[in-house]
Amino acid sequence: MERTAKANQANQANSSIVVSAAFAAAMFTGACGQKAGNDSNLFHDVDDPTLSTLSHQWGEVTGEDYLKFVAPLIQLDDEFLPANNPLTKRVQTWIDRLDENLRSKHPDQMTGVPKPKARIILNPSLNAFIAPVPVCHDVEVRFKGRSGKPMTDGIFLDISGGAFDVWPSDEIKCMPAAKGQAGRDEIAAAIREFNERAPNGCKISLEKDGAKHFIAPNSSCEESSEMENFGGSETLVLLRTADWVNVYAGLITEMSEREVVGVLAHELGHYYRSHVNAPRSMYDYFYRAEENVAPSRPKAVSNLASLGNQAVQSSELLGSMDRFKRVPHQKIHSALFMATGELARGICDKDSDLYNPKACTKPCSDLSEATDKKEFKQSVLLFPLRELNADGLKNYGEFESLAIQCLAEIPLKKSQDSESADGITWDDFLDTVGAPSWPGWIEDKPEIRVAMTTWMRDIIKRLPEKAPKGANDLAVLMKKVSTYLWDKEIDATKAIQQAYDQRVGFYTNEQEADELGAEWMTELGLNPKSAVDTYLRIGRWAEGEGSKASASLMETPADQCQTLYENEWRDSDGKFKFIAIGDFTDSHHHTCYRAFNVDREIRAHKLKASGDGNRGLLPASEWSDLQKIAEESTSVLDEGNADADLLSDRHLAREIKRAASHTSHFVHSGCAFSPF
Repeated sequence: MERTAKANQANQANSSIVVSAAFAAAMFTGACGQKAGNDSNLFHDVDDPTLSTLSHQWGEVTGEDYLKFVAPLIQLDDEFLPANNPLTKRVQTWIDRLDENLRSKHPDQMTGVPKPKARIILNPSLNAFIAPVPVCHDVEVRFKGRSGKPMTDGIFLDISGGAFDVWPSDEIKCMPAAKGQAGRDEIAAAIREFNERAPNGCKISLEKDGAKHFIAPNSSCEESSEMENFGGSETLVLLRTADWVNVYAGLITEMSEREVVGVLAHELGHYYRSHVNAPRSMYDYFYRAEENVAPSRPKAVSNLASLGNQAVQSSELLGSMDRFKRVPHQKIHSALFMATGELARGICDKDSDLYNPKACTKPCSDLSEATDKKEFKQSVLLFPLRELNADGLKNYGEFESLAIQCLAEIPLKKSQDSESADGITWDDFLDTVGAPSWPGWIEDKPEIRVAMTTWMRDIIKRLPEKAPKGANDLAVLMKKVSTYLWDKEIDATKAIQQAYDQRVGFYTNEQEADELGAEWMTELGLNPKSAVDTYLRIGRWAEGEGSKASASLMETPADQCQTLYENEWRDSDGKFKFIAIGDFTDSHHHTCYRAFNVDREIRAHKLKASGDGNRGLLPASEWSDLQKIAEESTSVLDEGNADADLLSDRHLAREIKRAASHTSHFVHSGCAFSPF
């Protein structure tokens, strides 16, 4: 289920009914760029199950090829249940019913679309997704004017948006495409369709050099910086939608059967619409979100684009800042905690480049001693990425007080060539902020180190080029930089509030899948309201996993969302309550907004299942038996890994894995990856 040039930049953070925390998302690197307009006349309803029937949209992937090409791309190392397992068979039954319903109603539009297959993943998370499969086409890519530059093994084309990048062939293998004329016809059709919808003037020609066929992009097509070093490649890599619906066992354990069907319907929305390579121009635009929605796809409102883009940029900033948990009455921003400790400790550390025995005052030595104690390390473990308990708050207060006293004795030099040997420069300060090594857990695992470096560089890019005026010592510098960051947060929060006040909606492929799923459930004789229940349940689960509602993004906590839903989205005074979208950089809106939006869609489309809304569901006892199978499968998995990871916080562990991923750029290009 898996975000104008500004929007692409906003999505550099990292794709799903929403727990995009499970893998991805910004986990996104320039995935689905926002557009100020929308040229599509298509509606988000059951009359448009597919965007195209060309074969490059989907890939028929065997179980063996899944392990070889799909799993490495999405960094999936969990085990699967076999096809004959009762869980797999039951999920496949519902996939078949949804598939048969669409094929019977829209046979022409379903031509060439492979029937999807169920895969149950042994993982306790509430998650499901449609995954891409990378496919290698035996056709060269040649960039004009670069005949003297070397060729690389493969070049990836994000066919949804017209961007080229070097494919990491040594890390990620790709499934071979059809050979001969069939393969050339497939590429020709894909390029022809791409050129009809290509953004920003990007066009690709299919040419021939003797017996050699090649494609040649024009100068308007986007390229990664790495691409500039190459003149082309031996092969072209495209992503297709793999014909698997991936469901985590935890989804079955925690949800009713009807809710699981809602998840499957959502995922099949991604599958049949092939959001992996759908044109970006169809999604990620801004519109006016009213109390009552129209029964058709919302229309872009051009004069909301400025507010919307501000909300995107503000969401990116607030998302970065929200990662670092706050402490009441703190004087130093939590994002600077690690640099503060490293600088203050380094003054008295003989092995540190900062060592200065003259500046090693009592506060500095006391801080070093205090932070070496086991009690301190335990109470602040994973801070600032995890909130502090009572002991942690007490120890942090003492740490900050000593740090400020210590750093007040360390001057800020104007340059490295300063006559004084004492102190550090602004560049030294930035280097420490950008790559802290303290506290020690940062160094425990390579992926933690990579993730922290990624996140801290994001902080650095928000700081001024020069040190704030009046910062003559490191204590004052820390306070001024902290104030600078907090002021930026305040401005960003105001922009989010403005977007909320103007009811700025943001139409994404996730929203389309939400709406399609509710419609398709109704056609099967199931109560579409269960889709609303699903999002509410996901919200409660996500909060339990550590993904709290963001106050700065105006997200509604799960318990409040449940109450508002029961009151038909009205507050205690009976006034209509508009629900905030949340993070504008994520194509998955906040779970409460998704429940809110689908509930309005159900009314707008007058969706109502025939009968009791339970057609085809198992008796409660039989579903309970399947849930026990799922629970037993994942509990064995949990027992084996209970204390194997320092990062027992699953939400935080997923965030780190996503930030450290080298493949997420390709996984999410063109809205490719969709964890539920």
